[in-house]
Amino acid sequence: MAKNELTIELNTLKLDKIIHELAEVDDTQMSAGFFNAKAHPVHNTTYPQMAFLNNYGWGNAPRRPFMSDAGQDDLIKRTKMVAFALYQLCQGKNYEDDLEDVAKLMANNIKNRINSNSYAANAESYKAYKQARWGSSEPLVASGNMRDNVEHKVTKK
Repeated sequence: MAKNELTIELNTLKLDKIIHELAEVDDTQMSAGFFNAKAHPVHNTTYPQMAFLNNYGWGNAPRRPFMSDAGQDDLIKRTKMVAFALYQLCQGKNYEDDLEDVAKLMANNIKNRINSNSYAANAESYKAYKQARWGSSEPLVASGNMRDNVEHKVTKK
């Protein structure tokens, strides 16, 4: 007579291997933004400071929250990309390139937000100055300096 049974076998050696592999990516951080302390060519501030001031506004300058907005772009896609990287890790395959791709996507989202020009216009008094200096008076994109200084990295904490 045939048996009717369902068997589940646990192989803890494989589980130990997965736990060890996951420990390799523990505290891995994917970042995008402005990391260098390079000074802006016109303003007496660094690019990280300029990004902060534009994101939150200051004095009479309006908020241009390109960093905050970019943080919400492709959130589901980034989550799936990280999940795929972890799947690759558990399969013993290369996962570092997948984490690098997540950081690149984040940097591209920041650049796309800067290029979108969907933020408050510059004051009329400032437009003429920017037009004469950079050939454009558009906020964030006139010189291309903000966009060109966006970087990405993958690091361990």
